[in-house]
Amino acid sequence: MPSGHQFREDQSKASCILARAYINHLTPGGRSLHRHEQDGESNMESLLSALLQLEVAVVTTERAKHFYSPQDIPVTLYSDADEWEMWKCRSDPVLHIDLRRWADLMLVAPLDANTLGKVASGICDNLLTCIIRAWDCHKPLLFCPAMNTVMWEHPITAQQVGQLKAFGYVEIPCVAKKLVCGDQGLGAMAEVGTIVDKVKEVLFWHGDSQES
Repeated sequence: MPSGHQFREDQSKASCILARAYINHLTPGGRSLHRHEQDGESNMESLLSALLQLEVAVVTTERAKHFYSPQDIPVTLYSDADEWEMWKCRSDPVLHIDLRRWADLMLVAPLDANTLGKVASGICDNLLTCIIRAWDCHKPLLFCPAMNTVMWEHPITAQQVGQLKAFGYVEIPCVAKKLVCGDQGLGAMAEVGTIVDKVKEVLFWHGDSQES
């Protein structure tokens, strides 16, 4: 955990969903977890609405709050301030450790270029990246890259994505569309339905491997 009493301000725009599930209830041939997005919903709201069969919590960076309204998130939402409010002395619980113990799966969506670089390098300077650094690599971690097309095409991006995959993390590839900045090309986060189906598949096979 970083020293001092608060994390420094950074430009990370990533959020993640931590999930617990009754694994046997998620079968590849079963009912789809996702439904159609509603007009006006953010990607985060759509993902949470689609993951109704799971017990979930959200971890956000401060800059990610720019893209959705925290009051519209219907589950527990954690941010950097919560880490330090809980931890006052040695015997107190450490939030990023408690959360990584609690969850069966971690989904980083979106994973922006800044946070991608941090994770690939092992940097952990906010609550989200501390959870990733403390993550049990025997449990699935999925990530959804999202950034401007030129940033996506920069040579270092492929190296960093490759490093995350070498850690055993599962990529849900970005897609080509008109981006928020107005550019057209690769770099948009995968569609919500694609992400939810991948979560369902990974949870099922992870649970099956644990039972065998």
